[in-house]
Amino acid sequence: STTQIMSRNFRTTAVGILVVGLLGGLPGLGGASIEGLESADQAFASGEVERALSMYEDLARQNPLAADVFVRIALASLQVGNAERALEAAAKAQELDMDSPEVYLVLAQAQAGVGQPLDGVATLEQGLQRFPENIELLESLATINIARERWKDASGILRQLIRLDPDGAVYRIDLARVLISANDLGGASQVLHEARAQGVDVALVHALQGKVALLAGKHAEARKHFEASLASKENAEALGGLGALAFVAGDLTEAIGRFESAVALAPGDPDLHFNRGNALMQAKQVERAEKSYRQSLSIDGNNAAALLNLGVIVLNRLAVAEARALFRRASDLDPRLPGPRLHLARIAAAQYRYADARRHYEAYQDLVPDIEESMRVDEIIANIDTKVEASAAARARGEIHLLQLRTTTQEEAQALIARVKRGEDFYTLAETETEFGGRGGTDAGFVDPNAIDERFSNAVRSLEVGAMTPPLAGPTGFAVFLRVE
Repeated sequence: STTQIMSRNFRTTAVGILVVGLLGGLPGLGGASIEGLESADQAFASGEVERALSMYEDLARQNPLAADVFVRIALASLQVGNAERALEAAAKAQELDMDSPEVYLVLAQAQAGVGQPLDGVATLEQGLQRFPENIELLESLATINIARERWKDASGILRQLIRLDPDGAVYRIDLARVLISANDLGGASQVLHEARAQGVDVALVHALQGKVALLAGKHAEARKHFEASLASKENAEALGGLGALAFVAGDLTEAIGRFESAVALAPGDPDLHFNRGNALMQAKQVERAEKSYRQSLSIDGNNAAALLNLGVIVLNRLAVAEARALFRRASDLDPRLPGPRLHLARIAAAQYRYADARRHYEAYQDLVPDIEESMRVDEIIANIDTKVEASAAARARGEIHLLQLRTTTQEEAQALIARVKRGEDFYTLAETETEFGGRGGTDAGFVDPNAIDERFSNAVRSLEVGAMTPPLAGPTGFAVFLRVE
């Protein structure tokens, strides 16, 4: 598992950021001459959004050419979660030739809300061609680039915002965070130096300078900054940094304590939950680690490392289907991460899905440049190829590959079938909870359906790969068979 030093809590999702500057009210919107509009705006400003939306809709029917009303409909629709209506209304306002930054902002927000974030970006860029120094448009485009991890684009826009508003401290802080994420530690250090000279929050600047030093491997310097930050004000960034230092030094008790304190201050930071999970895993507190990973993912479901680590925990308790889903999600999110591929390969091989196993092992091999590990994987792939050849020969003889579990009662067999259907592993259940458990009888190997006990042959003969028989009465109890090849 990996400890992440950077906190991502400044990366807001695109859907939540594009109308920054509008949600507090209705600045810049016209239409004051429309009778009833002021009352609707007052309802909106007081938080009665649904009532305001109903009033705006009535006004739109009475004034079908009033672009200002349609922008308000779009904005109110976003507030109540109706992105489709917001998109329709914003597009109508633009069609009516409304020319203001607000229409671009709300249209982009609506596009993001219906799953068209790239269209939202294009809309913001069009707005900036018309209003190149509009703060809200620039803030929105910067934030969406941060959410998409387009660090170069985000840093360029943030520098433009600093030029337009030299006293805007938040822009320097966000720029420093972006540069840290882009691993431009020198640039981040320079920006933080400027922020400190400008009088920006001393605790926050020290905390970020500590992260820069930590990422640069300067642990003593990092500690000095984190402690200076805490001396100024207790904050999650510095506590998390000290937790990371303790983790790296192997002091798991301190690391867990620091991360716990940081989480208490910033429960919405997914990386703090994740890093606490890593420390708990190292301390062999597996149940608490799992809870931390799940908390992290409930905040940010796109953390591939958290998905990987949670998958390992889940796999170790034999919930194979859930583990496989977690590893696949992690691999999709970060194709460069080798761990998910390795675990997917092992699961596939254990389930006799040799083509999938080979594919995942080869992908894993491409991601791990270590020569010795590559040679080890070559041996595994060669062994898989041997099994594939033996499987083809057996199937050519009309044989099928079966796993079996035996129970004393039909109820016991049905209960185990239900657990397999919920995602538990057939082989593991058979080995640990049935008559043949630990005695080598679970894998029946390749058999000729016509040569086995006639009480079983008809049911087995009709099985598709991956299918199970119902409980079958035998001479000493009940049997369930799973065809794997």
